[in-house]
Amino acid sequence: MNDGLKFEDISFDVFREYLKVKKDELKWFLWHLNNTSIEFKYQHIIQVDKIVGVVCFVKDINTLVDIYIDQSFRRNNIGSKSIKLIKHKNSNENLMFKVNKLNNVSLHFFDDLITKKVLVQKKFEGSFYLYK
Repeated sequence: MNDGLKFEDISFDVFREYLKVKKDELKWFLWHLNNTSIEFKYQHIIQVDKIVGVVCFVKDINTLVDIYIDQSFRRNNIGSKSIKLIKHKNSNENLMFKVNKLNNVSLHFFDDLITKKVLVQKKFEGSFYLYK
């Protein structure tokens, strides 16, 4: 199922430094960079020993998931495979993927996952869409 894809726990500081280096999507993750909550769980997304992105989980009533794939690894199914693996590894969780309403590329990606039945629901909340 994972095609060499795995997740590795990292600290907030490692997560923060990774996002600072990847300035192309920094604006979408600003709240992560300024947040110091220990309620978050951070992970590297690794494929064949290369860090290809990061994922963040925030557990509440639902488990909110934010995912970032490094620009150089996009458009080769790593995002889709990562979400499938996240869902598989967290099958008992009520996962919600949060996407900023202005992030058209990510909205298209997540809408495609609904079409492919990887995700089943899209809900608008304020300035974000939540996918389930």
